[in-house]
Amino acid sequence: MTMPKALIHSHQSVISFIQHLSDIGIIFLTLQFTIWLFGYHWYADYTKAALTGMLLYYLIAEINGLYISWRGASISLELKSIIWTWFWVIVILLLIAFVTKESATYSRMAILSWFVLTPIGIGLWRLLIRVVLRKLRYLGYNLRRIAIAGNNDLGKRLLQTIQADASIGMEIIGAVSAQFKNLLPADNSKSGYSIPTIKPNN
Repeated sequence: MTMPKALIHSHQSVISFIQHLSDIGIIFLTLQFTIWLFGYHWYADYTKAALTGMLLYYLIAEINGLYISWRGASISLELKSIIWTWFWVIVILLLIAFVTKESATYSRMAILSWFVLTPIGIGLWRLLIRVVLRKLRYLGYNLRRIAIAGNNDLGKRLLQTIQADASIGMEIIGAVSAQFKNLLPADNSKSGYSIPTIKPNN
């Protein structure tokens, strides 16, 4: 029996749900790792710091749009969004510690290492997800069929971008334009084919 192409769930909500869980999990596990690394004992204040950091990251990430679909976007933009989100988590955590005067109860080395390692861990995990998804898209899974609006230079540049990276997972079925002129691909001189143009009804 042939395995269906829809085996990989096409809805972004599934990937977003996985990223939500993995991000807050990495935040918690990274703090545990730094506490273990420097030989300290885990106690209730560290649990409170971890839970506060997880909650803040979740809320700020939603505001920053970190869990949108990053298909076709560069990894650098996604990493910048992760770093920016975690930066504000650090600022708020330090402000809370200053106001409550609880900063002395934590290991500075462990907390500083947590601040540094957490975005690295989240970034590496996001990179791994991208690698896996791109590999699956190269194999033909989770493809999105699209039509380019406009048979012009902008449409040709968009076509060139999509053709240059098959891992984006987009298959162009045509170009929507009022003109009956096929949209030639960027490599039309070699491929010998063109993208059909669909004329919309008036």
